[in-house]
Amino acid sequence: MEELGRVRLSDPDALLPAGFWAAVTVWLERPQVANKRLCGARMEARGRTLRSHAQAECGPRQGQGHGLEREPGQASPKGEPESGPRASREGTAPAADLNSLWDRVSQSLVHANPEMLAFLCGPSLGPQPEAAQELDLILRTVIPKASPHSPLTEPKKELVVQDVSSGSVTFLPLEEDNEGNLEVKTSNVYQLHLHHNEGEW
Repeated sequence: MEELGRVRLSDPDALLPAGFWAAVTVWLERPQVANKRLCGARMEARGRTLRSHAQAECGPRQGQGHGLEREPGQASPKGEPESGPRASREGTAPAADLNSLWDRVSQSLVHANPEMLAFLCGPSLGPQPEAAQELDLILRTVIPKASPHSPLTEPKKELVVQDVSSGSVTFLPLEEDNEGNLEVKTSNVYQLHLHHNEGEW
Protein backbone atom coordinates (compact mmCIF):
# COMPACT_ATOMS: atom_id res chain seq x y z
CA MET A 1 0.00 0.00 0.00
CA GLU A 2 1.10 3.55 -0.69
CA GLU A 3 2.53 5.65 2.14
CA LEU A 4 0.54 8.89 2.29
CA GLY A 5 2.59 10.76 4.85
CA ARG A 6 5.24 10.64 7.54
CA VAL A 7 5.57 12.93 10.56
CA ARG A 8 8.51 13.21 12.94
CA LEU A 9 7.32 13.36 16.55
CA SER A 10 9.01 15.18 19.42
CA ASP A 11 8.75 13.30 22.71
CA PRO A 12 10.56 15.30 25.43
CA ASP A 13 8.32 13.88 28.17
CA ALA A 14 8.73 10.24 27.07
CA LEU A 15 5.00 9.77 26.43
CA LEU A 16 5.51 7.36 23.55
CA PRO A 17 4.60 4.67 22.71
CA ALA A 18 1.92 4.66 25.44
CA GLY A 19 0.53 7.98 24.22
CA PHE A 20 0.17 6.62 20.70
CA TRP A 21 -1.94 3.68 21.87
CA ALA A 22 -4.01 5.98 24.09
CA ALA A 23 -4.80 8.08 21.00
CA VAL A 24 -5.66 4.93 19.04
CA THR A 25 -8.11 3.95 21.80
CA VAL A 26 -9.82 7.35 21.56
CA TRP A 27 -10.15 6.99 17.77
CA LEU A 28 -11.51 3.48 18.20
CA GLU A 29 -14.05 4.18 20.91
CA ARG A 30 -14.86 7.90 20.49
CA PRO A 31 -14.05 8.85 16.90
CA GLN A 32 -16.33 11.88 17.11
CA VAL A 33 -13.58 13.59 19.14
CA ALA A 34 -11.45 13.82 15.99
CA ASN A 35 -14.13 13.72 13.28
CA LYS A 36 -17.20 15.88 13.82
CA ARG A 37 -19.03 14.07 11.02
CA LEU A 38 -19.32 11.06 13.31
CA CYS A 39 -21.45 10.67 16.41
CA GLY A 40 -19.68 7.63 17.87
CA ALA A 41 -18.71 4.00 17.49
CA ARG A 42 -19.97 0.74 18.94
CA MET A 43 -17.47 -1.95 19.91
CA GLU A 44 -18.95 -5.24 18.70
CA ALA A 45 -16.26 -7.78 19.63
CA ARG A 46 -12.62 -8.14 20.58
CA GLY A 47 -10.28 -11.05 20.08
CA ARG A 48 -6.71 -12.14 19.57
CA THR A 49 -4.87 -14.31 17.09
CA LEU A 50 -1.24 -15.18 16.38
CA ARG A 51 0.81 -13.48 13.69
CA SER A 52 2.26 -16.86 12.72
CA HIS A 53 -1.21 -18.08 11.76
CA ALA A 54 -1.86 -14.89 9.85
CA GLN A 55 1.40 -15.20 7.95
CA ALA A 56 1.01 -18.86 7.17
CA GLU A 57 -2.35 -18.34 5.54
CA CYS A 58 -3.21 -15.07 6.99
CA GLY A 59 -5.98 -16.19 9.18
CA PRO A 60 -6.46 -19.11 11.52
CA ARG A 61 -8.86 -21.85 10.59
CA GLN A 62 -11.81 -22.12 12.89
CA GLY A 63 -11.04 -24.41 15.77
CA GLN A 64 -7.28 -24.39 15.18
CA GLY A 65 -4.45 -22.66 16.99
CA HIS A 66 -5.00 -20.10 19.67
CA GLY A 67 -8.00 -18.50 17.99
CA LEU A 68 -9.59 -15.67 19.95
CA GLU A 69 -9.32 -15.02 23.62
CA ARG A 70 -11.33 -13.10 26.18
CA GLU A 71 -10.00 -9.86 27.50
CA PRO A 72 -8.31 -9.97 30.92
CA GLY A 73 -10.84 -10.00 33.72
CA GLN A 74 -13.68 -11.46 31.69
CA ALA A 75 -15.20 -14.38 33.52
CA SER A 76 -16.85 -17.25 31.78
CA PRO A 77 -20.63 -17.38 32.30
CA LYS A 78 -21.92 -20.21 34.43
CA GLY A 79 -22.08 -23.42 32.48
CA GLU A 80 -19.74 -22.24 29.72
CA PRO A 81 -16.29 -23.84 29.43
CA GLU A 82 -13.40 -21.44 30.09
CA SER A 83 -11.82 -22.19 26.73
CA GLY A 84 -14.93 -21.70 24.65
CA PRO A 85 -15.80 -18.58 22.64
CA ARG A 86 -18.15 -16.00 24.11
CA ALA A 87 -19.46 -12.51 23.50
CA SER A 88 -17.17 -9.62 24.34
CA ARG A 89 -18.35 -7.26 27.04
CA GLU A 90 -18.61 -4.36 24.56
CA GLY A 91 -21.27 -5.92 22.36
CA THR A 92 -23.24 -9.01 21.56
CA ALA A 93 -21.16 -10.53 18.76
CA PRO A 94 -19.56 -13.76 19.99
CA ALA A 95 -15.83 -14.24 19.65
CA ALA A 96 -16.53 -17.20 17.38
CA ASP A 97 -18.16 -14.82 14.89
CA LEU A 98 -15.09 -12.58 14.96
CA ASN A 99 -12.87 -15.61 14.46
CA SER A 100 -14.97 -16.65 11.46
CA LEU A 101 -14.91 -13.11 10.06
CA TRP A 102 -11.12 -12.82 10.37
CA ASP A 103 -10.70 -16.23 8.75
CA ARG A 104 -12.98 -15.29 5.84
CA VAL A 105 -11.44 -11.84 5.34
CA SER A 106 -7.84 -13.04 5.45
CA GLN A 107 -8.57 -15.99 3.16
CA SER A 108 -10.22 -13.69 0.63
CA LEU A 109 -7.14 -11.44 0.63
CA VAL A 110 -4.90 -14.44 0.00
CA HIS A 111 -6.56 -14.85 -3.40
CA ALA A 112 -7.69 -11.32 -4.23
CA ASN A 113 -5.06 -9.00 -2.75
CA PRO A 114 -1.92 -10.73 -1.42
CA GLU A 115 -0.01 -7.42 -1.38
CA MET A 116 -2.46 -5.96 1.11
CA LEU A 117 -2.26 -9.14 3.16
CA ALA A 118 1.53 -8.84 3.35
CA PHE A 119 1.16 -5.18 4.32
CA LEU A 120 -1.35 -6.06 7.01
CA CYS A 121 0.60 -8.95 8.54
CA GLY A 122 4.00 -7.29 8.31
CA PRO A 123 7.36 -9.04 8.08
CA SER A 124 8.08 -12.22 9.97
CA LEU A 125 9.65 -11.51 13.34
CA GLY A 126 11.46 -14.83 13.58
CA PRO A 127 11.66 -16.51 16.99
CA GLN A 128 9.79 -14.24 19.40
CA PRO A 129 7.90 -14.57 22.69
CA GLU A 130 4.29 -15.51 22.07
CA ALA A 131 3.07 -12.10 23.29
CA ALA A 132 5.15 -10.39 20.57
CA GLN A 133 3.49 -12.54 17.91
CA GLU A 134 -0.09 -11.60 18.82
CA LEU A 135 -2.49 -9.51 16.78
CA ASP A 136 -5.46 -7.88 18.50
CA LEU A 137 -8.70 -7.90 16.51
CA ILE A 138 -11.57 -5.48 17.05
CA LEU A 139 -14.89 -5.34 15.24
CA ARG A 140 -16.59 -1.97 15.52
CA THR A 141 -19.48 -0.10 13.96
CA VAL A 142 -18.80 3.53 13.07
CA ILE A 143 -21.92 5.69 13.41
CA PRO A 144 -22.07 8.81 11.21
CA LYS A 145 -23.89 11.97 12.18
CA ALA A 146 -27.00 12.66 10.12
CA SER A 147 -27.02 15.95 8.23
CA PRO A 148 -29.17 17.66 5.59
CA HIS A 149 -26.60 16.58 3.00
CA SER A 150 -26.56 12.90 4.04
CA PRO A 151 -29.68 12.14 6.11
CA LEU A 152 -29.68 8.42 5.30
CA THR A 153 -26.04 7.61 5.97
CA GLU A 154 -25.84 4.13 7.46
CA PRO A 155 -23.44 2.88 10.15
CA LYS A 156 -20.37 1.12 8.74
CA LYS A 157 -18.50 -1.85 10.16
CA GLU A 158 -14.72 -2.00 10.44
CA LEU A 159 -12.31 -4.76 11.34
CA VAL A 160 -9.34 -3.28 13.20
CA VAL A 161 -6.03 -5.15 13.49
CA GLN A 162 -3.64 -3.94 16.18
CA ASP A 163 -0.03 -5.13 16.10
CA VAL A 164 1.42 -3.70 19.30
CA SER A 165 4.83 -5.30 18.81
CA SER A 166 5.38 -3.47 15.51
CA GLY A 167 3.52 -0.29 16.53
CA SER A 168 0.85 -0.49 13.83
CA VAL A 169 -2.93 -0.45 13.69
CA THR A 170 -4.82 -1.17 10.46
CA PHE A 171 -8.45 -0.29 9.73
CA LEU A 172 -10.32 -2.52 7.29
CA PRO A 173 -13.73 -1.10 6.26
CA LEU A 174 -16.25 -3.84 5.60
CA GLU A 175 -19.13 -4.06 3.15
CA GLU A 176 -21.64 -6.75 2.27
CA ASP A 177 -21.31 -8.75 -0.92
CA ASN A 178 -24.26 -10.00 -2.97
CA GLU A 179 -24.74 -12.91 -0.57
CA GLY A 180 -24.74 -10.74 2.55
CA ASN A 181 -21.22 -11.71 3.66
CA LEU A 182 -18.83 -9.06 4.93
CA GLU A 183 -15.75 -8.38 2.82
CA VAL A 184 -13.00 -5.75 2.91
CA LYS A 185 -13.58 -2.52 1.01
CA THR A 186 -9.96 -2.37 -0.13
CA SER A 187 -10.10 1.19 -1.49
CA ASN A 188 -10.58 2.62 2.02
CA VAL A 189 -8.06 0.62 4.05
CA TYR A 190 -5.64 2.74 6.10
CA GLN A 191 -2.90 2.12 8.66
CA LEU A 192 -1.20 4.15 11.40
CA HIS A 193 2.35 3.11 12.25
CA LEU A 194 4.57 4.37 15.08
CA HIS A 195 8.23 3.69 14.34
CA HIS A 196 11.24 4.24 16.60
CA ASN A 197 14.66 4.58 15.00
CA GLU A 198 17.90 5.90 16.49
CA GLY A 199 16.16 7.68 19.35
CA GLU A 200 13.50 9.33 17.16
CA TRP A 201 9.82 8.60 16.57
